[in-house]
Amino acid sequence: MRKLVLIALVLLNVNSFSQILFSESFSTLTLNSYTAANGSGVFTIAPSSFISINDSHNNNVGTFVNPNTPFNYSALKTQGWLIGYNANENDTFLVSTSWLDSTSVTSDKWIITPAITVSLSNTVLRWRAMSPDPNFRDGYEVYTTTVTSVPTKTDFPLGNRIFTLVDNNTSGGGENAQWTNRSVLLDAFVGQTIRFAFRNNSKDRFQLWIDDIQVATVSSLRDVAINKVGVKKYNLINVNDSVHVTFTNLGSTPITTLALNYTYGTSTPVTYTFTNALGWGNTSVNRVTFPQVFNFTSLGIYSVTASATAINGQVPQNTGDDALSVNVTAINSSVPRAVLMENFVSAYDGDSPDAQEKAQAISSSSLIVVNVHDNDTMEIADATSLFFDYKKSNSTALFDRYYFADINKVAVSKNMFATRSASRIAAVSPASVTIINKTYNTSTRQLSFDVKVDFVGEVKGDYRINAYLTENNVYGNPSDTSVNGYNQLNNYYSVPWSPYYLKGYFSNAHNSYLLNAWQYRHQNVLIKAFDGMYGLPGTIPVNGGTTGNSYSQTFTLTLPTLTTGVHQWIEDNIYIVGFVAELGINVNERTVLNAAKEKITASAEVIGIEENPFQAISFSMFPNPNNGELYISLLEKQLNKNLAISVKNMIGRMVYSGKLYSTMRLNELSLKALPDGAYVIEIEQNGHKSSQKLIIQH
Repeated sequence: MRKLVLIALVLLNVNSFSQILFSESFSTLTLNSYTAANGSGVFTIAPSSFISINDSHNNNVGTFVNPNTPFNYSALKTQGWLIGYNANENDTFLVSTSWLDSTSVTSDKWIITPAITVSLSNTVLRWRAMSPDPNFRDGYEVYTTTVTSVPTKTDFPLGNRIFTLVDNNTSGGGENAQWTNRSVLLDAFVGQTIRFAFRNNSKDRFQLWIDDIQVATVSSLRDVAINKVGVKKYNLINVNDSVHVTFTNLGSTPITTLALNYTYGTSTPVTYTFTNALGWGNTSVNRVTFPQVFNFTSLGIYSVTASATAINGQVPQNTGDDALSVNVTAINSSVPRAVLMENFVSAYDGDSPDAQEKAQAISSSSLIVVNVHDNDTMEIADATSLFFDYKKSNSTALFDRYYFADINKVAVSKNMFATRSASRIAAVSPASVTIINKTYNTSTRQLSFDVKVDFVGEVKGDYRINAYLTENNVYGNPSDTSVNGYNQLNNYYSVPWSPYYLKGYFSNAHNSYLLNAWQYRHQNVLIKAFDGMYGLPGTIPVNGGTTGNSYSQTFTLTLPTLTTGVHQWIEDNIYIVGFVAELGINVNERTVLNAAKEKITASAEVIGIEENPFQAISFSMFPNPNNGELYISLLEKQLNKNLAISVKNMIGRMVYSGKLYSTMRLNELSLKALPDGAYVIEIEQNGHKSSQKLIIQH
């Protein structure tokens, strides 16, 4: 298993309370790559110390959209358990599947650990598990045996079962769709040498992932650590908020009932007992929410404290880490907010065009997009710290660097861009940000400006002012059409609804299509981080006194001049982004409070190259999808010209053709006779063609 440093630190803290007898994270194995008809991937077999018992059922290969990786490889048709890798998780782990060719067959796949001696009480078997598709969640069982040679299924009778979770064919069943820590107390096996077996016995579900199998002796039977008290750090007076508590079970026994309380300001304790029938296992990190809400009635900064008072009805044995406090700033009214969206993209990532489009779609005066490039020619050195702290993959984004506790993520995927940005736009901020005293000398290219922060609420801690420069319409030398770190890889060549449909040429070296300078412009590119990604301390006081006060910081830069034919550092395309953020030790506590954006010149943006020698015409159409009635918008240079229009279905058959000679840019076209479906509409002028995808839905 490969993990971010933050998770490694958490495990280090947990393991400091443990004596590890056995540990396997599947992180040191050599993976084999393969290519199948519906995708590619990597895999290997389980370590040689493990024993696998297969059921010989035929695994389903999945679909093009949802391949059953790695079981879509023909050589693994009947394989039970493998070591797989998932790029989104950046992780290697055990994987089995219950998605079989026959929907009536129940999976019966076993993976058995090496023999381990349990010598002390308070010893646990612990592991992480996940069933990645929330609609088709696998269940499983865990067994023991004292057979230390090569066991068979008969060596694991029902009486040896120590854990069971049915699949979600039963309502409420199935392993969680996110990594979940499980554990079993092994006091009944002290003095014995045993093997453990994980059995996937699901029917027609998807996959089960298992990772980080450990046998460890821990110091306490009942011990819980409060990791986080989740409240809105900035809130309006007389507005209710909920208390969310994140805790880790450090004890050897699974927690089935946990009594917690919280206080806010000088309030009396608010108490609630939370329950979990399966039990929160040893090392599991869990989040619960009090049903009772709270609010503050006057301005100020207040403490909210959460404490654990009972575990399974008994007092915790270690009280040193079972309470935690946070500060909340209560204010009269919120200032206008602009969310800072830092979008991880790369010219070498074929999904980045879609990430840029989705970011552009939600960009507004309330949401400032900064595309942070990685591993291409546009990457800046300062961005490395942000990648290290937050980036798992490209085409993910930070929204105010805010930690979304419900999904345990700061960087979110494209399908969450709209919802997560909206939640941050609605958040309360104790400070406004403006860009003032801006000067730019067009002769010397010297830029100077101040970022000013006005506080309406009290804050304490390390708060920092910083600034970025971003640039639109960035591209490489147009004469260079190679994979050069500017020209963009495009995974959407075959996606009819994408604006990059049928655009680019295929690159064998990168197994993707490549968009040249005429076909793709990089927008909102981060070109300068003035004080790194996190800013410098000293401007805003750390001990409070901020209410009603203003703080500003001056930034200066002489813009470089490029002479390589690259379209970058064009002054009319550059914007200042100023922001204020807190800097906690934990990367989940570095929220951006507010941001502002301003162009450095008053002139219109410079697009650059005007004519594409490979495509002399262009058009747009709307609405799309439509019911067969649509409008085609032409460029000025296409007016009073003979144009040919053709429409083809998705197998290439022409279903409409016509001529157009127009004196107006907007032209109506009726295709109501065509049935519902996807089409390609093409306009031709003097041998030059341009095409777009069209969806008809009557």
